[in-house]
Amino acid sequence: MQFLSHRMQFLGRLLGGLMLSVAVFSLSGCMTQALLNSDVNYKEKISSILVTEDGKKMLIIGQDYHYIFNVNPQILSTIKADYRTQVTASIDRFFVANDQTTTGRIHLSLNKDASPEFAQAAAAAGYHCSENLGCKVSPYIRGVRYKAKALPLGVTEKLKKEYVVDVTYHGSPGAKVLLTPVTVVADGVVGAGALLLGGVAAIGWTALVVGHEVCGSAC
Repeated sequence: MQFLSHRMQFLGRLLGGLMLSVAVFSLSGCMTQALLNSDVNYKEKISSILVTEDGKKMLIIGQDYHYIFNVNPQILSTIKADYRTQVTASIDRFFVANDQTTTGRIHLSLNKDASPEFAQAAAAAGYHCSENLGCKVSPYIRGVRYKAKALPLGVTEKLKKEYVVDVTYHGSPGAKVLLTPVTVVADGVVGAGALLLGGVAAIGWTALVVGHEVCGSAC
């Protein structure tokens, strides 16, 4: 009986030690994962916003990174609309994942003193209109962040002033970031792979934002 008692005590201590080791290992694993995937907040200085001639991609040129987004249909319809010069645009915070996928929103607001015809056209394009707030819409955008490289001066349509967008990166500090595909091709035209950036669409977007407030939450 004494032998069985000692054996049971030994097994109990062994089992307790194993459970403690598992708990410590699990805790250390969670701590390691938390360290590898932490939030980093930074401010991106934006100098240019361009749209491809086919209206499918939007390029936001920052000081440290370039962001290429799929163009939301509501943004594209605003670029092409007669009321675009009556729209104020602001860029919401960007969220960047470990694989460099970037999401955010662009807030579009039709000036309250815009004509009833413009308000009707904006409502038909998906803007939410009310007597008190006017016409507003906040299209969701999704794209990819790339490491910026220097571009020659004068090859992109510059905004009248440099704007700041808040960015939150959630992921590993050592995650790979691809170099921007944006290059300068013939005659100073900016290109991104096979997609040319510039032309009528880019001028339309510039007309949308220049002279209005375009900034992150820091403004």
